[in-house]
Amino acid sequence: MAYKQYGIASSDRDLLRLAVWNPKEKAVNFLGANALPFGAIGSVSAFLRISMAVWFVGIRGLRLCWTSFFDDYTLLSKRLAANSAAIAAESLFELLGIQFARDGKKAVNWDTKVKTLGVQFDLKPENQKGVVLLGHTESRVQELKTVLEGFLNSGVMTSKDAERLRGRLQWFESFAGGRVAQQALRTISGLVSDSRVQRTLRSPELNAIKFLRDRVLSAPPTCIKATNLQTWLVFSDGACEGETEKVGTIGGILVSPDGKLCRYFSEKVPSQFMQKLLEDSVHPIFELELLPIWCAMKEWGPLMRHSQCVFYLDNEAARGALTNGATSTEYGKRMVQSFVLDEMSHQIKMWYARVPTSSNLADKPSRLETADLDALGVFRVAIEWPAVETLLAETGSDEWGFKNGILVHSPALL
Repeated sequence: MAYKQYGIASSDRDLLRLAVWNPKEKAVNFLGANALPFGAIGSVSAFLRISMAVWFVGIRGLRLCWTSFFDDYTLLSKRLAANSAAIAAESLFELLGIQFARDGKKAVNWDTKVKTLGVQFDLKPENQKGVVLLGHTESRVQELKTVLEGFLNSGVMTSKDAERLRGRLQWFESFAGGRVAQQALRTISGLVSDSRVQRTLRSPELNAIKFLRDRVLSAPPTCIKATNLQTWLVFSDGACEGETEKVGTIGGILVSPDGKLCRYFSEKVPSQFMQKLLEDSVHPIFELELLPIWCAMKEWGPLMRHSQCVFYLDNEAARGALTNGATSTEYGKRMVQSFVLDEMSHQIKMWYARVPTSSNLADKPSRLETADLDALGVFRVAIEWPAVETLLAETGSDEWGFKNGILVHSPALL
């Protein structure tokens, strides 16, 4: 009904025809159109231009604080000016001859907790000042939970079911960067390409669905606050030297939002831990590049809570694994899995950037050269390696990082 409010330009109207099969006449009928037909590619771009134009007029002409998403407008206002803002927005629609929802579920009343576009805004959460919560509605959570439990109970899933489920979960996971469930979604993606009409789910696939169900139930709302605009920087590096006996070293540096070097670590990886990494690879540089990033998150994650962080590293394989939130090697999988769970728990917005080795601040500490940092008085922290091994072992024992439906958060290990 929103699209049908807008007519087609006469020059296009004379040319546009929709070919429709007529079952009674057993022939194709060509139909003209007076208004934007819903579903046509051209209609979408044309409607978006109109939608954004209305939004722009409201912003510039009426000073409205609102958003535009296709045909949905969400209006924000201080309590004192709420009635005035509503009258202004509705009058603008009326002046332009645009029909809009005046009642029903789409005509939402002013409130501090509002459902819009399938999500819920909470502008005044209990016991939290200066915070806005953005999360999924309870009905959406329950709907998705029912779908997932249906697959667990039946034990079967078609490729079409898998494709639909993957799409819905990717959207759901976008609140956490689409990363926490990435390893499980890879398993679901494997079912999408299956050519059989119906597939009996095996143990890894059932485990993935169980994780997704528990993830849906425990997904916290996104917390929006002033610190979201602060950006921390973390430089990390790993090295692996030696021919007959591999020696691993790691380093990491934390830079505060005001540009100060505030903390660092520089460590030699214990030989017994190196032996475990060597079980996966004869040259475990990939794991050694992930390890300092994981250690940095475990220690500095609470400091970066509800903010942005850029991780600078000089290894493309590690950067790709962190960006995708998934990898294939055993210890790499454990570290990435634990990392994204902490990332979600602390609600840190991540970016992973490539830095040349010569420009990487962590290059020297990764080779145990710390004189420059010590001269600057940067605080050094030491890694408790027994805690590292314990935490990674625990991550491996629980395949998807959840225990009894509860998200596990590990303590700091520096």
